[in-house]
Amino acid sequence: SSIDPDSKAAIAWETWLFLVMTVQWIRVLLHICFGVLPKNYAIEDGITVALEALFAVDIYIRSRLGYREFGNKILELKLIRRRYFRSWYFLIDVVAVFPLFVINWLPSVGRWELFNLNKAVRLLKVPNQFRALEQRYLTFTSELRLMKLLYYTFLSSHVLGCIYFDFASHQSGIHVLIAGDPEPTNFGGDNWEPPKSLEHAAMVHQYFASNFWAFGIMSASNTGELPQTTPQCIFTIVTLTTGFFLFAYVIGNFSDMIELNNAEHREFNAKLGSVRRLLAHFALPTALENKVKMYFFFKRFHSITQEAVLERYLPPSLMTDIRLLSLRAVIEKAPFLGKMDAPITRMLVSQFVQVLVLKDDYVYRYGDDGTDMFFVFTGILVVLVPRGQQKKTDASWRGPASRTESGPLDPLQKVSDISAGDFFGENALFSDTPRSSFVRSKTSCILYSLSRHSLDMVFELFPDWRSHVLQSVKIQQKQQKLHAHSGMHLSRDATNSRPFAAPQSPEATPSATTRRALVHHDTGRRAFGWARAMYAGIEAQSPLHVTWLRIVTVSTFYVAFMIPSCVAFEACRQWEGLSLGANLLETACLALFLMDIWVNTRLKETDLSTELYEVNLRDTYRRERLLVDIIAALPVQYLLFFLTSSMDGAWLRINRCVKVLNGAHYMQEIHRQNVSYEWARLQTILLLYALIIYWSACAYLLFADYEGYGTEWNAWFPSTAVELDDDSPLSVTFLRLLRGTFFAVTVFVKKGRTFMPEGRGYVFALILCFVGLLVLAFMIGEIASLFISSIDNEVHYRKHHIAVEHSLARWKVSATLNRRVQAFLSMLWSSHRGVIYQEVFEYLPPKIRQETVLHIADLSLQALIFKVFRPLVQGDVPSLTRLTRSIADRLCFNSYPRGECVLTEGMMPEGLFFVVTGQLAATSRRRGSEKPIARYTRGDYFGERGILTHCVSEISVRTQVECDLLSLSADSLAAVLRADDFFAVVLSTIEDVFRELRRDRNQDSDRLFPMALNVWDQLLRHTLQQQRKQWAIRSSAAPPLKSEALWSSVLTGVLDTNDAPFACVQLFRSFVEMVGPQGELFERTAVVQRRESIVVVGAKAQQKQRIRTLVRHIGAVAVAVSSTSRCMNCMEKRF
Repeated sequence: SSIDPDSKAAIAWETWLFLVMTVQWIRVLLHICFGVLPKNYAIEDGITVALEALFAVDIYIRSRLGYREFGNKILELKLIRRRYFRSWYFLIDVVAVFPLFVINWLPSVGRWELFNLNKAVRLLKVPNQFRALEQRYLTFTSELRLMKLLYYTFLSSHVLGCIYFDFASHQSGIHVLIAGDPEPTNFGGDNWEPPKSLEHAAMVHQYFASNFWAFGIMSASNTGELPQTTPQCIFTIVTLTTGFFLFAYVIGNFSDMIELNNAEHREFNAKLGSVRRLLAHFALPTALENKVKMYFFFKRFHSITQEAVLERYLPPSLMTDIRLLSLRAVIEKAPFLGKMDAPITRMLVSQFVQVLVLKDDYVYRYGDDGTDMFFVFTGILVVLVPRGQQKKTDASWRGPASRTESGPLDPLQKVSDISAGDFFGENALFSDTPRSSFVRSKTSCILYSLSRHSLDMVFELFPDWRSHVLQSVKIQQKQQKLHAHSGMHLSRDATNSRPFAAPQSPEATPSATTRRALVHHDTGRRAFGWARAMYAGIEAQSPLHVTWLRIVTVSTFYVAFMIPSCVAFEACRQWEGLSLGANLLETACLALFLMDIWVNTRLKETDLSTELYEVNLRDTYRRERLLVDIIAALPVQYLLFFLTSSMDGAWLRINRCVKVLNGAHYMQEIHRQNVSYEWARLQTILLLYALIIYWSACAYLLFADYEGYGTEWNAWFPSTAVELDDDSPLSVTFLRLLRGTFFAVTVFVKKGRTFMPEGRGYVFALILCFVGLLVLAFMIGEIASLFISSIDNEVHYRKHHIAVEHSLARWKVSATLNRRVQAFLSMLWSSHRGVIYQEVFEYLPPKIRQETVLHIADLSLQALIFKVFRPLVQGDVPSLTRLTRSIADRLCFNSYPRGECVLTEGMMPEGLFFVVTGQLAATSRRRGSEKPIARYTRGDYFGERGILTHCVSEISVRTQVECDLLSLSADSLAAVLRADDFFAVVLSTIEDVFRELRRDRNQDSDRLFPMALNVWDQLLRHTLQQQRKQWAIRSSAAPPLKSEALWSSVLTGVLDTNDAPFACVQLFRSFVEMVGPQGELFERTAVVQRRESIVVVGAKAQQKQRIRTLVRHIGAVAVAVSSTSRCMNCMEKRF
């Protein structure tokens, strides 16, 4: 019967066969080039027969081993045999298993190990064996790739080293066939050949010396001598070429492994680089900057936010199973969702929608209409209700969902916290009652929402389960009514929180004497605060925690550098002078290591740690790093103090260096809240690189202490000039350090002069050169990856630049247009480093994006609101705030180089523009002047005239310097106004005015305007009076809405109480200019003039314009001050 390729037996056999194959080709080449002693012939032949028997069994297994084809497992024996016997792997197996070696058993034939060469053909199967292992051990992909790298490196060194030794040993007998050379050996025949000292050396010594030559030539660790014969030249060229490809292979693999390990954060780091540029460019407030950073940190450190990636690559059924695994415990907590059949559960989970809620955001508010229920996957939320208000339960008490809320100015009382595994808002699935609470996030949260529509779909498919759920809900609602009649004692007792504190009375303010006493008391308490915090537990990622991590990191690397110095330089072996201070500092580091175990086992998780971690910190520490810390903190030296000498004591402290294994973790934790990922990572790898260089230098000097020093400076071993004794001056110690460091750097960077080792130095040099190759490849891969990540924006910019240049070349644009394009690209790089900030804004969450845009466009946006919209709402702050935020949501960022036209006369404008930075000038050929008629700087806006009717522009606006603008399209502004109940009425009213005007006069707009102010006033008053009559009739049937009531108050103020001349025109003038066509709508008077019509003549005109800009800014500030005063007055009345 066939064999299942996924069975444990098949996996074990593949692993065992790989090991056997490796042993065989090592033995074959070793025996061919180094020979076999006659007394070992029988043993070696017996091992060969046993290995060949295993390979014969493998042929039988291969003829029955199933395989996969197009994702399907093939177990049909006929297909398996046809595939195997027709493959070239079967040919390799037959050739390799052919017993040529039995010829050596014939009495008439001398022993010739070259008869085993056919077994080396199995080396061609090594790549296939690695593929088989990678398919069997999918969870160890990186480890297998690293092993493959080591394997191929050793394979190359072994093969080439054995052949190099055969040039002198002549054990293979090939030299007799080629040259007929009767000489048995040729050691030391020339400088290229293996030296004479290897001829009678131990086989281990010969083997490592040959491998060192091969690996040294391949990796440039040793230059070797120049070849002198044709075979030597050919073999040296082959070795150098093999080394070139090996080096490329090693670096490529390391780069790829680094890429795979960082693939999860690669896109995040690129975005973080753009965000870093944005924060530096706009100088956002600290609070807003922290919000932006925390959003990206939350997405980076919480893999659940990447569910969209899984949905893109995994089938829906598999995604449902993954969700079901993580959400089953949460679903079972809901009483009405319990005891579901598996099909119902799967369908219900497939309808869940992931929701990301940022810190301090509201999931819903009091009075909102809701149809969704929420399950908390991670994060903490808080339930708030109005103090003194009769509370209504929004859900059952078991899944903390008693949620109530008040208006924004009412003092709120905390009811409960909601954490991972809880649910809330389930009543919205079964009733249309408004929400009875606020639910606000204390940290960023991941929620899963279930809508009423999705639940109804499941109900239609499973009517029996629907009856069960509705019955459970009725029972739950009855229980809620009982709780409500009992005074809602559960809600009142469910929290220890107090409502938001009211302002303190004057009696509660401490006197100056009391304050001084409190200061002295706090100073005394701070002296012991650090110790108390250490004892009680430090909060994760708090300033104290980060400071502690820095201290532990410094201590770790101090010990890692100091202890090898004690071994290699005889430093710190005496408790006197500088050694005394170094030993005391090392003892303090040991105490810190012990305290670090205490700190990590008592680390507190807070709201901040919930944002920055998705794992339990204590459990992760016990599982991953505790063992290392315990080993590093063991006081082995002090336990065996009386049994060891000072030299042995230095060795007994080597366990403290194990702490370095956690060094990368400490560096990562220190920079966890740092947006400069590349710089933080570079610090870590440079520190570790310096450490391994220093360790290698110490190992080299220590090896010289045991093996002896050389008599010459130009030799592999260090000279006796750097050997230390009791009377050696400090200069000798320093020279010794530099000699060891030079050796280590030479080995690691493969540059500088090297010498052939002596004695056992071959083994040491070979090991160190190989480690140096791996470290070099790792450093090249890491630094290249960091560099590419740091210039990711530049790379994208250059790609777009090249694409634009190619397009311009194909389209053969004019020289003028080409210069304009180049000016824009140059500005994009010089000002923004290639970052397109609009793209950064688009992947920010809506709330943070809104706050960022409001900060950037604060002055200009407030100026627009103050001039156009504030008079209409009579200073109603909520309406203005709502409109401002709606406009900010639709603003787009644009950058313009110097001399570029933003608006062109006679062309339809792209929208309304707000100036963020820079300066622009407006001109108009229609008015017969090329001089600027207006200038716009930060805080100004332009392009509002006729924006809602898509009219052509009557002015041209050109940048005088590089400018950053925010634009609002006509469609976006119209959508914002129509979405607002009040301003939709205003817009509709003004549109009615223009329709009536055109209908009554039956003229074109060019002949209608401009009109006198009194005509406008009469027309507006007539339209408003007609509207008032219609509203009066309609309001008798139904109570007016809030927007209708506000509009009625506007009508009353304009039509009844305000007798000022042209009051109606002055109220609606700015709004009319936005809705009406381009051109002058109002006849000019000496009193009313538009700013754009003022001709700038000399210094006086410029000064007047600066004064007007200042007044407009003061008006914008006045709006904010007025809003704040109203809020404070309301708060005082309520308190």
